[in-house]
Amino acid sequence: WPPTPRARGSTCSGTATVNVTAVGTATTLSNSTLIASYPMSGNGNNAVSNNWNATVGSATTLTTDRNSATDKAYAFNGTANAYLDMGDITAMNGDTGLTVSAWFMVSNTQASNEFMGKANASNGFGVSSNFGTFYIFQNATPTPGMTYTQLGIVNNQWFHMAYRYIKTGAASGEARVYINGTYVAGVTTSSATAPTIAGTTFRIGESPIIGGSNLNGKAD
Repeated sequence: WPPTPRARGSTCSGTATVNVTAVGTATTLSNSTLIASYPMSGNGNNAVSNNWNATVGSATTLTTDRNSATDKAYAFNGTANAYLDMGDITAMNGDTGLTVSAWFMVSNTQASNEFMGKANASNGFGVSSNFGTFYIFQNATPTPGMTYTQLGIVNNQWFHMAYRYIKTGAASGEARVYINGTYVAGVTTSSATAPTIAGTTFRIGESPIIGGSNLNGKAD
């Protein structure tokens, strides 16, 4: 697991799936900071509460997970309706310490793939890959990072992703993406709070701020 996001409060376990953790200024691990978790056990429901259950896009279907368990993950076919929409997770908005983590698989590492984001067309955050390179979007600006090749990831291979945002000063912050525990992309900002815009929805498999191709692969 990515060591830094975990130290900030990620409560992922070996069997956990998509997790959203808002920890504020806390620096210790606490289960109370987990605000959403999506085991994908036959549906897109949030296991933490009855709020923010995922709406499953029409181009998204249940599939086997990374442990070969049936109907424990979702497959995305890369079209406009390939997404999981968790709604406006309000606890993400304006937080000074946020971690979002999930397992992914892509069918083509050289294609454009959108992984996650909470944004509108010009503000928010998103994570994608294009022509083999990972990108982190801070508002409308993409910052490139490492490649699949550098990370040793090939087509149809599961990998773990974590997006982390932390406050670094009174009016500054840093967003980072980790793949299998390795830092791959990041950007410093002039805001102490995460770029998670109120009124926007958090999605897996798509982010409006990226505006490219939806995920063609799986999420667990």
